[in-house]
Parts: sequence; C-alpha cells; structure tokens
Amino acid sequence: MISTSSTCYTIRCMVREKRKKKDSGEDFSHDIKTWLDSDQPKTLLSLDKVFGNRTFAILFMFLMASSALPIPTAGVTDLFAILSVIFGAQMALGRKTLWLPRRWEKLKLNKTLTKKILPSLVKMIGWLEKFSKPRWSFMLKGKLADSMIGVGVAFFAAATTAAPPFSGLDTLPALGVVLISIGMILKDGLITAIGFSVGVSGIMLQFFLGKAVVKFIHGLF
Repeated sequence: MISTSSTCYTIRCMVREKRKKKDSGEDFSHDIKTWLDSDQPKTLLSLDKVFGNRTFAILFMFLMASSALPIPTAGVTDLFAILSVIFGAQMALGRKTLWLPRRWEKLKLNKTLTKKILPSLVKMIGWLEKFSKPRWSFMLKGKLADSMIGVGVAFFAAATTAAPPFSGLDTLPALGVVLISIGMILKDGLITAIGFSVGVSGIMLQFFLGKAVVKFIHGLF
C-alpha cells in the first residue's frame, strides 16, 4: 500500500520538475502550439499579453522565420524585417516590455505565418529543446546583453532587406535572428551565440558576393 506522504512527495516532485521545465523554457514549443491552435486572435497585442517578458524574443523569431525558412511568403519579408528593426531598437534602448502604436495592437499575423511558417518553426524548436539547457548566461543577462541582442537583431534584420530578391542571401542573417531568439526563450546562451555567428556569416557572404559581382560588372566595361 502506498502511503499518503509518499504520494504527496511524488506529486510535489512532479510539480517541481514541471516548474523547472517551464522556467528553463523547455515547454515553449507546446505553449506556442497551444496558442496557435486556440481561438484567441493572433494579433501583436494578444502575443504580448500571453507571453509577457518573452514577447521580444518571440516576435523576433516569428517575424524573421519567414526569411529563414524556404517557404513562400507572398512578399511580406521586408515588412517583417522592418518591424524587427523597430522592435530590436526598442530592446537595445533598454525597454523591458514591447511598445506598440495603438494602430498596431490589432495587427493580425497573416495565415501564411500562422499556418505554414510557425508550425515548421515549432518543430524546429521542439528538436532544439531536446539538447538545450541553461548555459552561457552572460549572453542573456544584464542590460549590456539586452542591448547587444537588440542591436544584433536590428542589424541582421536590416541586412535581410539589402539582399537581392530571390538570391537567398537573406536566409543566414534571418536564421541568425531566429537562433538568437530561441536561445533567449530556452535560456541557452550557446544557441544565442551560434545565432550571432550565423548572422555575421550571412552578412560577410553578402559583402563578398556583392564585391565579386561589382568587380565582374566593372570588368565588362
């Protein structure tokens, strides 16, 4: 016969373990899937209310996923990148919560994002959650880290708008932002650091390929 005290102890352990997972961000893929499947309006304001202090990271990830994943987006990637620059600047300036103009509060995430891009992103996050753990906290904690992330996101997002259409050169900077955001959500500074490396690599690729094209064109005349 199982004693009441041992049963309570087991339940407390389960609750404690669940809290630990939630605190470390391990349940995020489930949280975002639940939100996507719910009847709640998929607006920027709703996102801010549901996810609170994770909103910056989630928005960066949502907006830049359209450029990072090989999915048709009906030409909205530049708009999403501009929004990411604005929100990144807010974070770089020290804001802890998202500021939205009133007209943006009811701005809905389009169906391409909620039905195609985000479900693919949820699968990617679910895979990363298996290997992720809280580490490299210096990449994520403190005003300097927040400012560095905000500047990095704004810079990488701006770089995606500089890439020629259909060239694929926006993929790496956008993927960098997505990885930075996932690292923030899962509290894994290593993933965030990898995101910065990917973003910088993408910008360097843009620079050297652009330089080669200009040199080639000059050689024709």
